[in-house]
Amino acid sequence: MNLGEKLKAANEAREAEANAAAVRKREQDERKFREDNNTILNELQKHINGIVDDIDANHKVKARKIKSGLGDPWNTFKWPQRKMVGINDAQNAFAKHPHRDALLTFFHWADENGLVGIFEYQHDGGGMDSWYVTKVIPK
Repeated sequence: MNLGEKLKAANEAREAEANAAAVRKREQDERKFREDNNTILNELQKHINGIVDDIDANHKVKARKIKSGLGDPWNTFKWPQRKMVGINDAQNAFAKHPHRDALLTFFHWADENGLVGIFEYQHDGGGMDSWYVTKVIPK
């Protein structure tokens, strides 16, 4: 094997490894995205179940805290520091959120059930912590 053939073989091997690494990274990113999406969907389903339980039991519907302390899926995006009321407002607020569709499930569920979904921004007043709570009101 002459030097040109060796160089060509080495270049092809490096390119193949780079391609394989890119495929592994993409698969890892996709797996992380699905896991994060499921974390969000599962948490919002707990909120939905709690709201249904409150309404069915004729109790006042409690606000339920989200985002704070739940980790990466909730904190990978700069949330708008304001209240989001209803599906259209949420669609605009989450237009660039990587988990937009998962977050909008709460608002779609509310809309389909004669409710208006709300994510309300709250904070500790001292600049140390902030969070959102889920709420609903009748249409």
